[in-house]
Amino acid sequence: MPDAEFEEKEYEGPLYNQLERKSNLLWSPGQVLENLVGIDRGIFLEEALLWPFFNNQVALKGLQLSRYKTNPFFRSIKKNHQMELPNFKLNLFIQAKRPSYSTKPTKKLRNLGLTKKYWSIYIKDEQQEILSEFSKMIGSKGHVCYATPVFDTKKELFNHTKKETIIENSNFPPVESLVNHTRWHYNLPGSSGVANEDFINYQFKDLKSILENISREFVNYSSTYEDLIQLIEIITNLIRNPNLSNSEANFNTINSFDEIERLGQNLQFNEAYIKYLQIVSFVSEFNLQWYIIGQGKNKGV
Repeated sequence: MPDAEFEEKEYEGPLYNQLERKSNLLWSPGQVLENLVGIDRGIFLEEALLWPFFNNQVALKGLQLSRYKTNPFFRSIKKNHQMELPNFKLNLFIQAKRPSYSTKPTKKLRNLGLTKKYWSIYIKDEQQEILSEFSKMIGSKGHVCYATPVFDTKKELFNHTKKETIIENSNFPPVESLVNHTRWHYNLPGSSGVANEDFINYQFKDLKSILENISREFVNYSSTYEDLIQLIEIITNLIRNPNLSNSEANFNTINSFDEIERLGQNLQFNEAYIKYLQIVSFVSEFNLQWYIIGQGKNKGV
């Protein structure tokens, strides 16, 4: 199987850039510590819109690694390296991988749904063992996974970098799915795929289905679509008023609106749900309370 045209570093740069747009809490362990903990990036990711890519519908609590120095996982690490552990919360831990690809899946893979072009990453035993132990220590407070692209050409890499669509075109297999396995095969974004050696098919809840379900549930209890459109337009006009000071809150809110619009359209969200997320973003940025008033047709405005 031929390898992707680009190197691992070329992929992980724009991936982390797009994941970290709204977080200043991130950690890249040095080479020695990376070999000891198995990851090349730790992030505190709060943006709810991105967590379905990691098979979670809400952001995880996170943990401060510097408080776990006495944990058996870190006892073998020298004290000078323990000092390098971050003293702030992280909830997403990633090891990026360069894939190989094929257009001729085996019969076993075809029977498991990989019928056309698919990608594959090789998992080193020692790295997987370290990541598995790290994941056990993290527990439910964080998520440990690999990251690998669902594309293989430099042209695609550059296009997704420019369009800011690296995340939507990546696969994020959880570390626990690859215990005792050396290969991960996949053909879709999200977290699903097939693990060797026994060709176990890990079908996590489909990413698109998760997002569509959230969208449908919102529509079931929301105000009318027209009301939401009107409310979001009022808010947009308010924060884009040229007479307002160019505060950080204004800047962040405008960026949030653009990011939600882009991701929502790429993922084919119900448009009313996109508007709802933008309202939530505004309320959050300005530390406001959103009260639901009214009855009947205008309920929720």
